Amino acid sequence: MPNRRYTSGVQNGLLQRLALVLAVCIAVYWLLLGSSSFAMSEAQRALPAWEMADRGEWLIPYLFDQPYLRKPPGVQWLIMASSKVFGQTEFAARVPSALCMTLGALASTWFAARWFAVRLSHYAGLVHALTPLYWYPGRAAEIESPHNFFVQVLILASIDLLVHRSRSWMMSWIVMIGVIGALMTKGPAGAPCVAAVLVVAGVMNRSWRSSFDPRWLVGASVGGVIAAMFFVLISRKAANLDPVVQSPADFLWNGSKIADILTLGPVTILAALPASLGLIAAMIRPVSEHMKSVQAVTWTVVLSLAIYTCAGVSNNRYAMPTLTIASVLMPALIAVLMTRDARRSRLSIGALHVMFIALFLGSFAHTAWSETRRERISGRKAGEAIARLLRDGEQVWANQAIEYRAEIMYYAVQEASRRGVTVYPKWMPAPGRGAAAVAPPGLAAIVLMDQGAVKDGAMFEHEANEWPSSVRELVHKYDVELRRAP
Repeated sequence: MPNRRYTSGVQNGLLQRLALVLAVCIAVYWLLLGSSSFAMSEAQRALPAWEMADRGEWLIPYLFDQPYLRKPPGVQWLIMASSKVFGQTEFAARVPSALCMTLGALASTWFAARWFAVRLSHYAGLVHALTPLYWYPGRAAEIESPHNFFVQVLILASIDLLVHRSRSWMMSWIVMIGVIGALMTKGPAGAPCVAAVLVVAGVMNRSWRSSFDPRWLVGASVGGVIAAMFFVLISRKAANLDPVVQSPADFLWNGSKIADILTLGPVTILAALPASLGLIAAMIRPVSEHMKSVQAVTWTVVLSLAIYTCAGVSNNRYAMPTLTIASVLMPALIAVLMTRDARRSRLSIGALHVMFIALFLGSFAHTAWSETRRERISGRKAGEAIARLLRDGEQVWANQAIEYRAEIMYYAVQEASRRGVTVYPKWMPAPGRGAAAVAPPGLAAIVLMDQGAVKDGAMFEHEANEWPSSVRELVHKYDVELRRAP
């Protein structure tokens, strides 16, 4: 019969470590979360969620009245839920990312306690939270952080079921949630990680039957069926809507990026430091203690990166999901360091503590810098300047200004409304409905130019080169102008 006092002590110890990791995550990811305006592609994630909520539509996202299905609507669902609580604000739009980073760090702590030792488990959560690669995605209204989290828990639970042969139905539920979340946020982008863990489990157990554990099968199958049902519903509803879409092939093999593709693995591992420290140590010098856990995580990461490389992925941001599980190996590395002689052990552990403290302090500097930079490169200033010249009741066309920096139009509409002016924004995508659109006389158009020229724009954008310009603003690397058709 287990010692209740010992069990209670272990549980209390884990709770204390989870509380420490939670406190660090709040400091790194939640402070000043809504202090800056939208920038980069944040508005493309948040605005469709808010338009879905305003329309009472939860299957098809819309961006300025255009059906927008470049990605599955999972992140929009999360932002909708957050906005129900916090309102339609920049903070609410970024809450899902901050929450998923926090849950990811807690998951790393919990699985590290389960596989290694409770007394060292907080190191997994701390290194997860304090890895600079995750700081911006964890504080932005973007897809990466939610997708990373769902893939992370899916793979960790899969290792628990398939490699450790646990008999936990809770892991089956986690697999199911991971499958649904991963598919609904970024489609098949996490598939290489799933393929890798199945192969690793089969090899380590010397039996491919191990990859078909009934609990894993139930979780993965139910999750896959639920996600497939959503995709069918979305496809049927979008069949006659001519939505704006994007092919996954756009992110795969590209001959001009062959060097990036071939170096994806090492670049991604180095970019994920210090979360990948345990992984690098395991690759250089395998440890004997907890060998099964270390091998399972290490080879899953390595094989996943190999599959991403074979698929032609060139951007290490798209391979991030597989590195999220590497944080769990930090306790194994520390356990090895503690087996050295006392002096070397103290120096090594002390150096790690100094690193954690430096990263924690550095995260505040990063927050201040990134929030200031995001405000500086945001299209808010340009949108508000444009709004001052818009007329009540007029329609405003845009194509690339929405395609690349949708916050320009959003802040223009907001500022116009604040001034008592009602305008009607219209996205005219090219190629698409706006490709051959002819602008009516007097039309106001927001034109975005890259290095002084419109590239691959709609007809009206090219024609607008001859129209008089009333506003010109610089938004990051783009020139943004308000022009009127004569």
